[in-house]
Amino acid sequence: MSQTSGGIDVDIRRDPSGATVAVVGDLDMATAPLLRHQVDGIFDDVSGASLVLDLAGVGFSDSAGISVLIHLRKQCDEHGWSFRVVNTQPAVSRVLEFAGLTEHLNLQLPD
Repeated sequence: MSQTSGGIDVDIRRDPSGATVAVVGDLDMATAPLLRHQVDGIFDDVSGASLVLDLAGVGFSDSAGISVLIHLRKQCDEHGWSFRVVNTQPAVSRVLEFAGLTEHLNLQLPD
């Protein structure tokens, strides 16, 4: 399922192991609530154990974006799912590293 809303495109792909969510657009105070709203429902809709958040299409994230990533990690913890953030652009990786969230978000940095 792919939805475009308010400057962000969210593509949710469900499979037996959980879901992969690909995001395109800036993750900021205008778009973070949209991402949160679209992803929160998957925990009830999908049986599985893993949420992978693919941020290859995100070139910018502010504190609201960081907040929604932390929220999604918390939701995964509450539902017994694993959580990973993959394919981050360098600017987003730096923000997450600077905030000390690399391990908490299971951020997989490119080699």
